[in-house]
Amino acid sequence: PLNINTRTKMLKEIYGDSPNIMIYALSDLTDENDIRPEWGKYLLENVDRYVYKVPELMITGDDEERSHWFAKEDVVDMSQLIVNRGRIPISATQVRKLMVEDNRKEWMKWVNPKLHKMYDELRRELMTVPFYQEMYKNLHKLI
Repeated sequence: PLNINTRTKMLKEIYGDSPNIMIYALSDLTDENDIRPEWGKYLLENVDRYVYKVPELMITGDDEERSHWFAKEDVVDMSQLIVNRGRIPISATQVRKLMVEDNRKEWMKWVNPKLHKMYDELRRELMTVPFYQEMYKNLHKLI
């Protein structure tokens, strides 16, 4: 949900200006709850467009819905590294929810320390997205 300039700034904050890292903009198809193989195909087509080859490795969480992102034939030649949520029990979706809740302290436990100084900027941008504004309203209805 963050714009490309913010995402680029975050990556450069963590990794610097390494020539080994290529950053390209890729528009979202819909929202983060849209879990379909079309999304995976869209992602892989764009990787091929910019990098000119199929990725050698895909790193994902072990969430059940990840298996619905890619058609089996699209990832047959790709190694996959699954991050075990038992050891790292957090996802990007949960990190964004912590920001919606404005739970900075918990957010900082899970995010690279180089990004801590960006919390206010990241939360401000996240909260401009209608999906997260609605999430905020729903969280406060429960209180």
